[in-house]
Amino acid sequence: MSRTKALKNVKLTSFDDLFGGKVVEETAETGDVKEIPLSELHEFHNHPFQIRSDEELEEMIESVREHGVLVPGIVRKRKEGGYEIISGHTRKHVCEVLGLETMPVFVKEMDNDEASVVMVDSNIQRENIRPSEKAKAYKIKYDAMKNQGKAGNSLRMMSEESGENYKSIQRYIWLARLNDDLLALVDHKRLGLGQGVSLSVLTAEEQRMVYEALCRYQKKLSAVQANTIKQLSVDGKLDEEMLERYLSSAQKQNRKKEITLKNERLAEIAGMLRKGGTKVIVISAVRDGIVSKQADEFLYAAGSEKVEEFWSSMFFASGKYLLDILYGMEFSRKYDENLALNNKYEKSGKKLLW
Repeated sequence: MSRTKALKNVKLTSFDDLFGGKVVEETAETGDVKEIPLSELHEFHNHPFQIRSDEELEEMIESVREHGVLVPGIVRKRKEGGYEIISGHTRKHVCEVLGLETMPVFVKEMDNDEASVVMVDSNIQRENIRPSEKAKAYKIKYDAMKNQGKAGNSLRMMSEESGENYKSIQRYIWLARLNDDLLALVDHKRLGLGQGVSLSVLTAEEQRMVYEALCRYQKKLSAVQANTIKQLSVDGKLDEEMLERYLSSAQKQNRKKEITLKNERLAEIAGMLRKGGTKVIVISAVRDGIVSKQADEFLYAAGSEKVEEFWSSMFFASGKYLLDILYGMEFSRKYDENLALNNKYEKSGKKLLW
């Protein structure tokens, strides 16, 4: 039996399904399998899925090395020559890694919308798909289905086919409106999915402004902040000056909240220590703060939020002062005993205990 005939009778495994096996299985009955040179196989236009070096890829490389490409790709002829890959981008990459010259494929006749739907369906069930990939893929399929006259039921049909809630699919389609820079922030969890959806209504210029501002402030937007920026855009009030003023104010408020939470925790710890009989010494620029009220001894460290270096040097000096006080308190608590130990160490020539 020839390799081509054998490929037609291949029974796909669950591993193959990760790379479009189900779509290939449905296509195999009517498609012709051909061995096509890799140089004639071209990437699908606007293909949203990236090839990443991970454990899954290594497993596929070893499988192809040992058994060859058991699951043919799906391609269609291009007007300019060669073939466009609809399903099988990763398999082509693996063949290139292994130095193979050809890859088995099903050659199908499809229009642009049919090809788009099959391309998405053969990749969307992969594990570890990034939000940006899923967003672009769902948008491509949604647009293709609209072109096919299925706009009214497209979201529910996509939900049934993918097993994902249609509202979630709708959110991803909105997310696809973000520029690539903001989508990258979503992928790297520096911008929440919900926040990304809120920002998707912004114009291209407004999205550029927001991205640059987020990079300057090195911060994550809360849902409230993202919705506020969205509303500013809807009202026609969002410009660089307004955005800068809002984010600066929001950052100060966040800082105050963080300081308050830290102080509440410190006050709780100080209270627990005092109940246990431990003497608490507090260094602070706030005399009547919640932490200071828990102190047995209070050391005032004057400072200013506007002078970071002064804060740093002041607290360093105060810290050394605190260590001196603790040393004196500890030494004097058992003065005679500690003095005797000191004398003993001095006579032995060893380093002093204190």
